Amino acid sequence: MATIYSRPEEYDLEHGSGEEDIDFYRRLVQRLDAHDIVELGCGSGRITQPLAALAERLDLRVTGVDLSEEMLGQARAKIEELPAGCRSRVQLLQGDIRNYAVPAPVDLIVVPCSTLAHVLELEDQLAVWTRARANLKPGGRFVVDLSMPNLQAYADSMASPPRALVELDIDQETDDGAHRLIRYKTTRYEAHRQRAHVHFLYDRFEVTDRDEQARRYVSDFESHVFFPRELQLLFLHTGFAVESCYGGYRFEKLSSTSRALVMVGRV
Repeated sequence: MATIYSRPEEYDLEHGSGEEDIDFYRRLVQRLDAHDIVELGCGSGRITQPLAALAERLDLRVTGVDLSEEMLGQARAKIEELPAGCRSRVQLLQGDIRNYAVPAPVDLIVVPCSTLAHVLELEDQLAVWTRARANLKPGGRFVVDLSMPNLQAYADSMASPPRALVELDIDQETDDGAHRLIRYKTTRYEAHRQRAHVHFLYDRFEVTDRDEQARRYVSDFESHVFFPRELQLLFLHTGFAVESCYGGYRFEKLSSTSRALVMVGRV
């Protein structure tokens, strides 16, 4: 079954115009004085392109890595819209985040938008962290960006009898009002495996001159649910020092009510 990652235009519509995490990465690059940057799971270029737009002014070199050719195609189209001085400082690579290679070590590797939740097995998680460390310069940083576990949703799925509540969690519309995307979500959680089975149901509406057309499709995922201490152990086990941990995209402190979990490891 096709996932949202095979529909890059709808992936962008799904994320809408929200730029909180984009602004975070713009600020982070300058805060860390990073110049050679790799984004793992760069997808449609939603974060790659805004970073690339700063490349000429801030002397950045940006590499995006993704497994999906459809998503990389969307990213290439966005990069082509940039001035030549920025375009020349960007490369997009099709590859696996467990075993990609870059020509020379870099200052900063980032994994935004809960990409690592798709890495299900411990062996593969260790491979990602180990590869990141091998591709960083001394003093380089590896930044992992995940959602905090939604314990309330997981508790519902472990009730007796089990329940799977349907959430309407996204309702996005294009600026011209011609396209609207509504996403519903159910989650079933296996506590002993830290595995969430997430089912997304999408309704896509398109307004034409004659009428309004609708399409519906399902996108299913298995996701690993990371907890903060677990992330710390992965960093420490693979030779990183944990430099900082944030509970959101304004560099706020992590707390029990945080929705985001952003951890920075340093070589």
